[in-house]
Amino acid sequence: MIILSVLLGGVFLFSGYAKLFPIEPFEFNFIHIGVANWITAPVISRLLISLEFFIGILLILNFRLKEFTLKATLALLLFFTAYLIFQIIKEGNSGNCGCFGEVLKMTPLQSILKNVAMIFVVLVLLFFHHHINWKWKNEVYFLVAAICIATTIFLNPFDYLAAKMMKDEITDVPLNVDTLYHSKNAYPAPTVDLRHGKYIVCLLSLKCQHCLDAAFKMNIIKKQMPEAPFYFVFGGVKQNLQYFLDKSKHQNIPYTLFEDNYFFTMCGGVYPGIYYVENGIIKRKGNIYTLNEDEIKKWLKH
Repeated sequence: MIILSVLLGGVFLFSGYAKLFPIEPFEFNFIHIGVANWITAPVISRLLISLEFFIGILLILNFRLKEFTLKATLALLLFFTAYLIFQIIKEGNSGNCGCFGEVLKMTPLQSILKNVAMIFVVLVLLFFHHHINWKWKNEVYFLVAAICIATTIFLNPFDYLAAKMMKDEITDVPLNVDTLYHSKNAYPAPTVDLRHGKYIVCLLSLKCQHCLDAAFKMNIIKKQMPEAPFYFVFGGVKQNLQYFLDKSKHQNIPYTLFEDNYFFTMCGGVYPGIYYVENGIIKRKGNIYTLNEDEIKKWLKH
């Protein structure tokens, strides 16, 4: 029973750590389904990861299992299961639920079955594990909780400071998209003329995790702000496209897939490239931290 408790705790530690890198998909998913916003999602995600660490360490220590730890474990598993059911109702049983981050990809239904198995283990421990007497009680709770919260924030700090410190680069250079209109490697051809009017043109590699995170964020913004003039230019091969669209919860953002090495010339070898383009001229080079609805509205009105 002690070994079983340690193994169960190991699952919680692995689950929490796997969500940390990258943490953005875990954060953005709360915003996408409408249970958080851009301010609260980073806090909620890190608190949940800290809670997983907290439960995991207590299980490994076999600390006050029947009095607190197993009951807290059961409550957390039921909470995650309810969240997954809500996710299935809202989005269907597709994509990676994020329970083990990007390390071990599972659908929401697979994760629910995993939770059911873990709940069974919790019930076994509740009925058959012998009591282990700990001399210190409240001190252990406080110490473990403090360590878990501090470790989570240390390993992956909040990006609020980065959003304040990082600024968009002001430029006045042309974005050469002429190739997209006549190349046989670009499909579908752009349905709008990116050389006239205002667009936020995003150059995204289909094999780049940072590009996937940026696309996910822009799709959330598009859902909340339909007038956002995004246009995606994907670099990569066709067989990777649908996976990228599914993972980024793609909305009605027009896109062109460019199966040509010239894509890397267009973005200067740096991606994701988020360009505020006016009449074919890049006015600003943005980034995932400064990208938000307010800045887009200001730019459109300017």
